[in-house]
Amino acid sequence: MRYLNPSTRLKLNEIIFRINNKKHVRLSERILLSKYLEKYPYLNSLFKERSSKFP
Repeated sequence: MRYLNPSTRLKLNEIIFRINNKKHVRLSERILLSKYLEKYPYLNSLFKERSSKFP
């Protein structure tokens, strides 16, 4: 399994943190996150609540 580099991991964690706190997330950030969610399913475990909307 390939691992994420530290800068990408930090960026994804920041995006997930903002989604969990219901803050504003740009479309480009959501697209980036979506791309990595397909490759690294363990990222799904970082979400606090799963809603019917994007993650």
